[in-house]
Amino acid sequence: MNTLYQLITKQALIRPSQIALHGEDYLGVIKELNYNQLIIEIDKLAKIITELEIRCIALRSHNCIDWALIDLAALKCGIPLIPVPLFFSTSQVTHLLTSSGADCLIGDWLHTEHLDNTIKYTNDIANMPVYRIKNTVSKALIDGTIKITFTSGSTGMPKGVCLSENNLINVSLALANAIEIKPKCHLTILPLSTLLENITGIYVPLLLGAKSYLFQGKRVGLMGSSQLDIHQFAASIAQFKPNTLVLTPALLKALIAVTAQNPALASPLQFVAVGGARVPEILVNQAKALNIPVYEGYGLSESASVVSLNTPTHQKAGSCGKALSHVETFVDEQGELFIRGNIALGYIGAPFNQEWLATGDIAKKDTDGFLTILGRKKNIIITSFGRNISPEWIESELSSHIPFITYLIFGEGQDKLGLLVDLPTEYRQYAMNSEALIDFKKMIVDSLTKFNTTLPDYARIADIRIIKDLTYQPGLFTNNGKVKRENINTCLDQIESKALDSIHIQL
Repeated sequence: MNTLYQLITKQALIRPSQIALHGEDYLGVIKELNYNQLIIEIDKLAKIITELEIRCIALRSHNCIDWALIDLAALKCGIPLIPVPLFFSTSQVTHLLTSSGADCLIGDWLHTEHLDNTIKYTNDIANMPVYRIKNTVSKALIDGTIKITFTSGSTGMPKGVCLSENNLINVSLALANAIEIKPKCHLTILPLSTLLENITGIYVPLLLGAKSYLFQGKRVGLMGSSQLDIHQFAASIAQFKPNTLVLTPALLKALIAVTAQNPALASPLQFVAVGGARVPEILVNQAKALNIPVYEGYGLSESASVVSLNTPTHQKAGSCGKALSHVETFVDEQGELFIRGNIALGYIGAPFNQEWLATGDIAKKDTDGFLTILGRKKNIIITSFGRNISPEWIESELSSHIPFITYLIFGEGQDKLGLLVDLPTEYRQYAMNSEALIDFKKMIVDSLTKFNTTLPDYARIADIRIIKDLTYQPGLFTNNGKVKRENINTCLDQIESKALDSIHIQL
């Protein structure tokens, strides 16, 4: 199999003067590289990296052209690279460095607590500072590891998934073939430290001979892992007129909102992939009504990101598409999804040896092969009547009825389900018993009463608890916003003991 470098070089021979990357460098200077210049830069950086005898790189930086160059140069050298999310906590980064045995830090490390045992090189690499860790303990990574992606997960210490170059090539080529279009340009929105955007923002566009726009998150409206400046988001789409985007459900909501105000934003779009969480069918329908070509997909790090995807030829509303050409899937009797093909090498220190990978996701697969993800196996709520309910399913559907509010389903072992609701910012100045909240409470009751009619009787919400700052309750969410459901009962205990002020409503 050709390497990614060889495949990109083929594109450079076909279209040497065509722009490959346009955006900012690490220092914020606007620049662009054509395909011929891209290969020259990769070769130059690969030579430097080889001469430094680096074993494993930890790359920490905002999105920029230099991020892509270092990533591609490391690939050419065959040196493992770890994309370090900027939102990881100090303890998570320490765990990442210790478990991987990374001996070289590149990028934005100056104001972190990880430079005590390092030597800074005089010369930067691709405008980025370089630090060598002294006396680092070499780790025996799984043979063939070229990329280590640390899953955010629901625990404090993320797992390092070891991927081979073949893993990356397989998924990139499958995606390039599946989208059925020849885009001219892609706008990178998500952090490149996210495996999905690393693949779709760099590898896939370059394999298709397209241009990728690479700017800092604030330039395209995304701050941190989950904060959005919707006006800047709209402005970037209007300015760059991308053919392809990769979004989370929250970003799709934002795209729908801005396109409703300015329908011309949808005109250049040819393929908008959405994943990362379950996407309500009503949200997809709203997007398509605005001529946004949205396609839901599904993937996981342990299978090098994307597993299934709706496409222009094969799509079904409410599903996350059919499995791509490089993988196979089946759902067992308990409803758990299994995957074969393009499975990662393993976790650091724990190689995979199974033929079929258990995903931990509850899914259904119809007779046409379309997958629908219902939730996480470990999150299933079992009511006192013995009904198994995925909380993600209800939360996802509810987000279409009451958007832009955070809420969590609970009800393990109970007769009926309950809902924790985060009081919106504009109401937090008032006491919980204030008359100023009457309209909000009425809206919640009316909306949930109507929403309940769309659910089977065993999945209806009967108990509502409204609290302030739900998303800031200790231990309830990870740094990038994933729910730690095992801690919901702690929050409920605080409500019952009056340690946490709340509004209690029963339907």
